[in-house]
Amino acid sequence: MTRDLGGPVELTHAAFAKSDRLRMGPAELLDAQGRPLQGRLRGQPEGYRLSKNQNACQLQRDNHADVRILSSCQCRAVKPG
Repeated sequence: MTRDLGGPVELTHAAFAKSDRLRMGPAELLDAQGRPLQGRLRGQPEGYRLSKNQNACQLQRDNHADVRILSSCQCRAVKPG
């Protein structure tokens, strides 16, 4: 995610609590008065899907084939509902 979005990413423990999908975009850079520095957005939000394969958590970016194993995370499958 860091590479995809161009900077550090920190998620809360509840980021995937209600869905296996998440959309994130680049942070907006602001000046001291809170106005956007660049005057325009830097790219579109990216979509990600969290899944469990055997005992491993994995994250896949929408429309990309590569899957990243999240070795420092613990996942558990839940039934939709």
